[in-house]
Amino acid sequence: MFQATEATKKSTLEMLLSMNAALGLAAIPEERLRLTFDLLWPQLEERLAFISAMPKETPKRSSAEMLFEILTIVRQLISLAEAKKE
Repeated sequence: MFQATEATKKSTLEMLLSMNAALGLAAIPEERLRLTFDLLWPQLEERLAFISAMPKETPKRSSAEMLFEILTIVRQLISLAEAKKE
């Protein structure tokens, strides 16, 4: 259902080749894809490094905020369960 790829040159190229192959007749020639990828990889790698270097701040939530979120979710689940009974 979900796919994950490491942001390395090899893994990213493999992902693009897989996606390209899935296009069937609309796929671009593999050699062209590889050449374009090799040309543009340094720019992408630089941007990925910038993103990785960004601070990873997670907002602190109070216990009351978390409790309210849990309560909201439970109420939604109860509503869904009751709707299925009808």
